[in-house]
Parts: sequence; structure tokens; C-alpha cells
Amino acid sequence: MLEGEGLVAHFEQRIQEDPEFAALVEKNHENYAQHRLALIPTVVRENLKEEYPDRYRVLAETGVGGIRSLEGVKCLHTHVADYLARGENPIGAEVMAKFDKPIDCPTKQCEDYAK
Repeated sequence: MLEGEGLVAHFEQRIQEDPEFAALVEKNHENYAQHRLALIPTVVRENLKEEYPDRYRVLAETGVGGIRSLEGVKCLHTHVADYLARGENPIGAEVMAKFDKPIDCPTKQCEDYAK
């Protein structure tokens, strides 16, 4: 629904026009990739890097939802999921702010969206 209303295009335009927002999105993609790699045991990560360098590069260099372009925005639900799971994601936070009804967040990581 929100994607159909042009929210992806809105965020892509904002990334182009708002350097501060673009920097937040870029930093979030970097943090996401680092977090994703940290979830893989070291020995598996090293084997993957050696035996499947292209796959490793995707894990190490792509952002939320596997996005490769820092100017593009992939599916909004991936940003919302990242925001709810890690408590940070500027796009996910703004999408969540559009909902009138707060979602129960027992860990309080996503508490800010209700403000």
C-alpha cells in the first residue's frame, strides 16, 4: 500500500536531496552488513570468504534487503523489519511513524516509532 503510494520514490528522492538523511541511510546499510556478518561464525565466515568470494562480498557489502545502490530503496518492509529488530533504520522509523496504532514492542527497541 505505502509502496504503491510512492513512498519508495519519496525516500529515493530524499536520499538524493538531503545529505544528512543520505548519510544516515548509508551508515545504517553499513551497520546492517556488519551485523549480518557478525552473526556468521568466524570459521564459516572465513571459509565463505575463501571458497565463495562473490557470496561473501554480497554479505559484506550490501545493505538492508541486499540493496547494492545507496541511492535506491528496496522494499519498505525490509527497512521496517530492520528497524524493529535492531532499533535503528531511518527509513523503517519513518514508515512506522505513519501507522496510527502502535505495535507492541516488549523489548522496547522500537519504542521511538510511537512518538
